[in-house]
Amino acid sequence: MAKYLPGIGVAVAIAIISTFLANLQIVKETVHFSPLIMAILIGVIVGNIVKFPDTFKPGITFSLKKILRIAIVFLGFRLTFQNVAEVGLEGLILDTVMLISTFLIGVWVSRKIFGLDPEISYLVASGSSICGASAVLATAPVVKAEMHHAAMAVATVTIFGTTAMFVYPIVYKTFLGGFGFDDVLYGLWTGATVHEVAQVVAAGFAISEPSGNTATIAKLTRVMMLAPLLIALSFFLARKHATHGTGVTLRDIPIPYFVFGFIAMVGVNS
Repeated sequence: MAKYLPGIGVAVAIAIISTFLANLQIVKETVHFSPLIMAILIGVIVGNIVKFPDTFKPGITFSLKKILRIAIVFLGFRLTFQNVAEVGLEGLILDTVMLISTFLIGVWVSRKIFGLDPEISYLVASGSSICGASAVLATAPVVKAEMHHAAMAVATVTIFGTTAMFVYPIVYKTFLGGFGFDDVLYGLWTGATVHEVAQVVAAGFAISEPSGNTATIAKLTRVMMLAPLLIALSFFLARKHATHGTGVTLRDIPIPYFVFGFIAMVGVNS
């Protein structure tokens, strides 16, 4: 456990500083950055300025892969099944339509317009339609992509997802509020279109708690669609190449178990 402490300490320090800065009156009245967005900004700046010794890496990686998912699980305490019902069938339909259309259009644009390899096209499309880098890495073995393909796709979805995280709240406050958009509809839009879970949480709660709750539910609904998408893609590629399989079994497809923890916490809170 001791090997994780230096890196976790850095994460905690950034969390404290970002919370303090986000609660400054000037920040609240101008940029409206939530603590999470502030933390990401600080992380980007620190990561490009400071070269941490190897002793910090285990804790930083642990914070990224474990603590972040645990935090999403405990985010369920802020929600109830009554909130889920408010999203309703419309939210599920919106998520499904956005997922399918984003994936198909993403593959088409990547192949036909940018002339990318099929593997990169599938990776970028899955990352854009499901859950960013996690979906890219989960899709890589299904399409038998090389690691440099995955790295390119991760960079692409991270850039666009981070941009969306900052732009969405500004667009909503500046334009969409006058076109009948309310906080819940903004949350649905954010949860159905922004890439990473953390980016959705940041963009959603940057407006209000109702928009953040709605965005989180809509996003996690998309995340739960990862396994069905990978199964469908596996069968599609198998049929396309006239084989009996792609070498990937159902056991190889990663299930986002933290989603079930989130649902359990919602149940406890209900």
